[in-house]
Amino acid sequence: FPLVGPKDFEAGIYLQDKYRATDKLTITYGVRLDYSKFYNTFLYNPVVDTLTRFYQGIHANTGAAPNLAVQISPRIGFNYDAYGDQTLQIRGGAGLFQGAPPFVWISNQASNSGMALFGSFTNNNTNTFSPDVNAYRPTATAGLSSSYSINVTDPNYKFPQVFKSTLAADKKLGNGWTITAEGTYTKQFNASVFQNIALPNTGLVKLTDGRWRFPYTSTYPLGGKQMGGTVAATANNPTIGNAIYMTNSSAGYAWTGTLQVQKITRNFIFTAAYTRQEAKDASVSGSTAATMWGSKVTSDNPNDFVLGYSNNYMPHRVIASVVYKHEFIKGHLTSVGMVYEMSPNYATSYYVNGDVNGDGQTSNDLMFVPKDASQIKLINASGDTRTQTELWNQLDAFIANSPYLFSRRGQFAERNAFVLPRTHRLDLNFTQDVKFTIGKDKHTLRFTADIYNFTNFLNKDWGVLYVPTTTTPLVFSKIDTDGKTPVYTFPYQDAVNKVPYTRSYKPSSGLGSRYQVQIGVRYLFN
Repeated sequence: FPLVGPKDFEAGIYLQDKYRATDKLTITYGVRLDYSKFYNTFLYNPVVDTLTRFYQGIHANTGAAPNLAVQISPRIGFNYDAYGDQTLQIRGGAGLFQGAPPFVWISNQASNSGMALFGSFTNNNTNTFSPDVNAYRPTATAGLSSSYSINVTDPNYKFPQVFKSTLAADKKLGNGWTITAEGTYTKQFNASVFQNIALPNTGLVKLTDGRWRFPYTSTYPLGGKQMGGTVAATANNPTIGNAIYMTNSSAGYAWTGTLQVQKITRNFIFTAAYTRQEAKDASVSGSTAATMWGSKVTSDNPNDFVLGYSNNYMPHRVIASVVYKHEFIKGHLTSVGMVYEMSPNYATSYYVNGDVNGDGQTSNDLMFVPKDASQIKLINASGDTRTQTELWNQLDAFIANSPYLFSRRGQFAERNAFVLPRTHRLDLNFTQDVKFTIGKDKHTLRFTADIYNFTNFLNKDWGVLYVPTTTTPLVFSKIDTDGKTPVYTFPYQDAVNKVPYTRSYKPSSGLGSRYQVQIGVRYLFN
């Protein structure tokens, strides 16, 4: 970027001490201090600085960097050897942990200030090829435009910080067996969250399904066509597409509970663990600030920091492994290992294809699941000849065949709450070492054979991942003449053969649902 380039300075210091309170109890404690400062290299847009109609009166200044200060992160941990012989150990810890966000979110403010930075260039076949990449580069200017989007950061924004805690107990049962129980809890303190402050905060209409709809997607230009007026955009009253505002929220938490059994002997290792998890947050992952705001599905105001299940939500998981080693031929080690996992493929959301809430996004409105035909208005898509009764009966059957949608009748679907069916998968490894001597040097040839998804190797219907047949069964068509009733179409799964959606998931044809065999040879110089 010729005219932008945000720079920052970061410094941190960590102090830690270990205190042996008794022969059985050890306490470790410390504190980390982080200092960050952004240099004032953001482009200042004097027009944006004067605009006063942003969402909830938020003031936007494209030239202002966050006023970051020192963040303090204390933490403490302990280990208690209950009997003094390491047969029962209780351990845990708690503290604050801070880290920098992806800097692309901050650089978005530098590159989306509303200042005309680059101009444009169109090859109209009058320019001959030049090996000089700068030969036809437009001259960069720092002028004002009448139409743009902006990114700004809350001047009181802080780098993300979370509270983490853990408590665990390890009990040795003898003969190599150990059982472990562990719980963790994480709470957001300064999560990065995003709003589109170009949206209006007045004039919203409550729809019949309970969600709010914006009257227009941007407050600017004031008096413009989007507001029903005739005012044309100018440099002093510009068209602002999005105005993405990054700030902090404490909304969000995660907890896990794990029970693990382990046995370790000279030639045998066995581990099995079950984990129960719940994770909710008010943001989603994304590569840009605009994506972080626009891709979060919601039934509420998209500018509110409402909790939903995390993108990494996995409520149940079992994982186990076993390794057996033995020298069937003296000096030549043979090992066989297996890894088993039971977990869902992933969790996802049911949302509407289209912009129901009028925020300018077409894939972030959660689906309202009708309890009966009176709670939804359906029309025919182009070329669809089904009657209203047929449309409802087929949609009703699709909902009834989905345990999750059936449980949400009369309510909105939730973010990332549709958990796909569990898959049982077993991976197999065989390793054979062949040792030999050349002169005084020992060498090893290691032959390996791996069968990934061995369960699918045994039976083509085993080890198969599942994916949704659709996450957008409804397509938004319009708001009805009463100004508050959404109207939808319910497309066919196969429009050519007129096959409706009936099931919520199907087997995946991807590589993860197929077995793979890998053969390897490694030469080790001992």
